[in-house]
Amino acid sequence: MRAWRAAFGAVLFLLALPVFAAAVEIEVVLSDNSSLYTDAARELRQALGADVHCTNTTAEAVERKEKPAAAGLIVTLGTRALGAALARESPAVPVVAALVPRKAFEATVAAAATPSRPVSAVFLDQPYSRQLNLIRLMLPGGSRVGVLAGSDWDPQVAALAGVARDQRLTLYREVVNAPRELHPALQRLLGEVDSILALPDASVFNASTLPNVLLTSYRKNQPVFGFSPAYVRAGALAAVFSSPEQNARQAAEMVLRALASGSLPAPQYPRAFWVSINGTVARSLDLKVPEEAALVAELQRLEKE
Repeated sequence: MRAWRAAFGAVLFLLALPVFAAAVEIEVVLSDNSSLYTDAARELRQALGADVHCTNTTAEAVERKEKPAAAGLIVTLGTRALGAALARESPAVPVVAALVPRKAFEATVAAAATPSRPVSAVFLDQPYSRQLNLIRLMLPGGSRVGVLAGSDWDPQVAALAGVARDQRLTLYREVVNAPRELHPALQRLLGEVDSILALPDASVFNASTLPNVLLTSYRKNQPVFGFSPAYVRAGALAAVFSSPEQNARQAAEMVLRALASGSLPAPQYPRAFWVSINGTVARSLDLKVPEEAALVAELQRLEKE
């Protein structure tokens, strides 16, 4: 059945391409009108070039079932936008998703009303190998990495553990399924590991819990590695991340390749990225860390090997 759906989706995409190729029209669905998405939409439009016309709309408008643009391909920015686009009854129109974490992308696609629709994505989150490489580069003497995550993250944690083994790191995991479980789980973890890797599990790491996690870890002399510059500003030692503009440019590349080849590229992690370091935290932990640009260059070199 899955193979039939994939083949049927490919046929639908090919049928949609002539309309798209003639009109060169893309509908861009934004999760909302905040600067995060409007800036990404502007970068997407510039990367696609003057020959491609983009019509912006919002997830709210799609959810209200307003008349869609006559487009041959949809680009969604954010998880809400992806869900709204996949709920629309137009399975022949392919979708490229950007600014969506891999876990959210897979869950949204699995819940879609039209599973035969061709869908791909450039994920917002970083590959586990890149995140663990950053930890190895900044803490060469530390081989024990801890994570906190709910039970619904079991597949992702298992994948992370496999990558950790490949890099000769040991992953320690504490399950947190309720707010009251967070503090004792963190205390147990801090007694076993050299660092904490924050995963984008909103039930564990959110605006109310993050300050306590960072402060508790800091008092135990244990660095936390985040997944966004906001975490670094809040007190994490470092994070590797891709900006919304970098994400949008890669989505534009996927669209252009789809036009040239007649098929969507496979879902992929971001290629362009940056590293952010909290120098104050590094000095407080008595860590001598490389410059951000040097870390980016070394991570890129490791990925080419």
